[in-house]
Amino acid sequence: MTYFLISFLVSLAFTFVGMPLLLHLCKIRGLYDMPNDRKLHSNKIPRLGGVFFAPAMLLGLMAALAYMLWNNGSLPTFGGPTLFVSIGLFLIYLIGLIDDILGLNARIKFAVQFVSALLMPLCGLCLNNLYGLFGIYELPLYVGYPLTVFVSLLIINSVNLIDGIDGLAGSLSLIALGALALFFYDIQVVTYTIMAGGLMGSVLAFLYYNIWGRVERNTKTFMGDTGSLILGYALAFLCIKYAMHNPGQLPYRPDALMISYTLVLVPVFDLIRVAICRLLQG
Repeated sequence: MTYFLISFLVSLAFTFVGMPLLLHLCKIRGLYDMPNDRKLHSNKIPRLGGVFFAPAMLLGLMAALAYMLWNNGSLPTFGGPTLFVSIGLFLIYLIGLIDDILGLNARIKFAVQFVSALLMPLCGLCLNNLYGLFGIYELPLYVGYPLTVFVSLLIINSVNLIDGIDGLAGSLSLIALGALALFFYDIQVVTYTIMAGGLMGSVLAFLYYNIWGRVERNTKTFMGDTGSLILGYALAFLCIKYAMHNPGQLPYRPDALMISYTLVLVPVFDLIRVAICRLLQG
């Protein structure tokens, strides 16, 4: 729990301190989310509030690991999944940042999302057990791998799409991350507990500026695609990691899949609802 708190507080402080500087930069460079017929807001709002999510999470993780090394003299081992997912996280961060600053074609964004999602099964991380859902238990790899990519893309885009009003995507993600941190803590997986804590700290700081910020004081911001894509990718990774049946590393948890999909149920159902409505409207 100490490592979680260190990661959370370092990330929270970093985002709180850095946000005014970022908002000033947005003002100088004119990096605003401009109002139009598809937007609810009537003022131009800085759209780079989510830029700090990934760096703050990384900084919080490093601070917690540094304290762990000083306290215990050792660090947890990082395997292939962590390396591959780090690459995927970087690609998602980069494509979101470019889109927020310059704008990108939707097909290019989806292609990068697909590559980032594909990195999960390529490193052995996949949904390989439905724990009795529909009477199905173990899944063969030729089913689990494409299912993992599909679920990853579903979660990434659901968080991105539900980011439509102040506080919604951030608060839903904060709740899910808090629950995942608790469940990983319960099965003594330290790395993902402090990873979730680091992201929670940055999201909480962002929500302060997003909900209570004022346009006239230049203290209000949106998370932009950078933030929503990072949140979606991190949630996809953590949910799939928790749901995966991996007896060599994690104890058997019959409710693992139920917990994972419950935490992302609202944004995923909203994505499905919106997609159906748009198809029906042509």
